[in-house]
Amino acid sequence: MAIRLRKIKQSRPKSKVEIKKEAIQRNSLWKSTKFIVFLIVIAIILVPTFMMLFAPIEAQILAEGAIVNSYAPVAGRVVESKVLPKGKLIPIGTTVLILQPVSGNYAEKQAALNILEEKAQKAKLDLVKIEFKQLEFDKLRKHEEIELKLKIQVEQDSLSQVILSQSEVELDAKVTKVAYEHALKLWNLDAIGELELADFKSKSTVAQVKSEKNLISQGSAHKKVQAAINKLTTFTQTAKDQSGDFVTGLNILNQELRSRNKKIQDLKNIIADKSTQRIEIKTTIPGFVTSTPIHMGRVVEKGQVLCSISPKDSHRLFAYVPEKLKSRIHVGQPVSIKIDDSTIEGTVESIDPKIILSPPQLRIRGTVAAGSYFFKVQLKPDEKMSHIFPGQIGKVLFR
Repeated sequence: MAIRLRKIKQSRPKSKVEIKKEAIQRNSLWKSTKFIVFLIVIAIILVPTFMMLFAPIEAQILAEGAIVNSYAPVAGRVVESKVLPKGKLIPIGTTVLILQPVSGNYAEKQAALNILEEKAQKAKLDLVKIEFKQLEFDKLRKHEEIELKLKIQVEQDSLSQVILSQSEVELDAKVTKVAYEHALKLWNLDAIGELELADFKSKSTVAQVKSEKNLISQGSAHKKVQAAINKLTTFTQTAKDQSGDFVTGLNILNQELRSRNKKIQDLKNIIADKSTQRIEIKTTIPGFVTSTPIHMGRVVEKGQVLCSISPKDSHRLFAYVPEKLKSRIHVGQPVSIKIDDSTIEGTVESIDPKIILSPPQLRIRGTVAAGSYFFKVQLKPDEKMSHIFPGQIGKVLFR
């Protein structure tokens, strides 16, 4: 009865006051949720804008300036090259490298030399392959030769056993034959019966048959020994012929390789010209090394750049600022410049109004994304930066 009253009490309808109270609570919760969503949307919109307007601006710096190249006056080979690391300050008249002139059309001779060297390399590989095949052949030949000799030994041992047993069988045949002849005389004298004579005859016949079979086995054993010897002789001759083919092939390849090596050396001598003439390539201005000299042993064409020097104090510092931040940059604005672990203060000297792509040096080194647009800002350091040379990359903080 109590359980039934409880169920009736739980299923009774809600009053108007309760329904209105729940509606007010739901409406309040919905308003709170909308307000929170509104605050989140405002934050999403305003925070980036705030960061763009008020956060410090950091941009990439690229040092730019004049570059003076040293060119090869003639085609030649670099016989000596100075170790001049990039960024090293060198005086005027510094020897960059020493060039040995080459004679004739270098490009054609170099191409012919490359082809000869490739063919010589291929001949060396063929030579190694044949030598390896010869080693494998000799190894296999020795193995087969040992097997054939063992087979001959086995056949000879078998023949020796047959020959050894033949003497015993022949002696037995002779003894049984004499015994039968003696028994036949006794039978004629009625000294023994027919059964005893038949027994002697049977033994004599068996011994004769065994002797004949042994002779046949001996002949077969002789043939097997001779066949094994013939096979070894044929194999030895064939192996000798094949080995001779290997030797002939190796001699031909060695002769061809020697001929090509001689042609290669002759061509190298022509290219090098074996002259004592040397040309010193020296710097015509003092400054920083922006591209290192060509390494020793390299061959250069006439007019090829050998080394690049940037005159001292010829550099200018430019910052590349994203296009959207242009409104926050102005002439005279203070900046902090950082290059090679040294930081100095400075100001914005000028602003180029043109929108450009980032320079290749920054894109290659991965400091800015390809396809990004920037504007160029020239910076003026408050103090002299004597260690800066074109091509260096750094950072700047606009305050």
